[in-house]
Amino acid sequence: TAIYSSNYKRTRQTVEPLARNKALEVQTYVPNKDEDIDMMLTKHKGGTVVVAGHSNTIPQFANYLLGEAKYHTFEDGDYGNILIVSVVKKGEGVRVIWVKTD
Repeated sequence: TAIYSSNYKRTRQTVEPLARNKALEVQTYVPNKDEDIDMMLTKHKGGTVVVAGHSNTIPQFANYLLGEAKYHTFEDGDYGNILIVSVVKKGEGVRVIWVKTD
């Protein structure tokens, strides 16, 4: 449904091939800005949203959706983490699958 990236070259480059494949525009969000996360939930309710972020922002993104501090900052050089988050309602019915790709 939508693809978001922080406004940094590396994160944009990560999702640009997927965006081209799906004929979607990469939209920018501000990491750790709760209003941006809430906007994504409202705007894309029922859809699939890909968010490219950083080792110190994606775990907090998942925690915000969960309503608890379950995930901690990843190591800076650890690029092999993918969090798949299924959200029914923020703080309720949230399921997270953590995939380690390396």
